[in-house]
Amino acid sequence: MASRGTKWVVKMTFWFLIIIVLIALSVMLLWNWLIPELFSGPRINFWQALGLMALSKLLIGFGTHSAGHLKSKFMNKYASLSDHEKEELRQKFKERWCKPND
Repeated sequence: MASRGTKWVVKMTFWFLIIIVLIALSVMLLWNWLIPELFSGPRINFWQALGLMALSKLLIGFGTHSAGHLKSKFMNKYASLSDHEKEELRQKFKERWCKPND
């Protein structure tokens, strides 16, 4: 008899695969509905839609470094600086990004 943890893993794997298949089908249907008519592009099959999803994830990323995440990381690091280090950072920022007053 399978343990409770094994059943959970099998169940989650099943639902993960179902979600991937549904997303790939959605990509395929939307592509085949829009691209051929708008841009005279080719129609794609399920496997091409799945490959397109994988390619877009590789090129765009998985969302772990969103702007909010980076800002939060910077603010945490900035908060730990001493007043002298903060002033040095401000000065470097001004030198690099602010226009001199003429």
